[in-house]
Amino acid sequence: MARHPGRLHRGLLGESIWSRQRETVDAVPFKKRIAVPVGFGVGKTWIAGRLVA
Repeated sequence: MARHPGRLHRGLLGESIWSRQRETVDAVPFKKRIAVPVGFGVGKTWIAGRLVA
């Protein structure tokens, strides 16, 4: 698995992600659980969907 999946996200899927989304994506290979303390409508569900796609 890549050490920085957030960088691959743009190259592979051609989509840009926010810095906080990139932090979340980059934590996936190293953390069993990830909490994302942000408000409504900032793309938590979208980035989770992209991670499992």
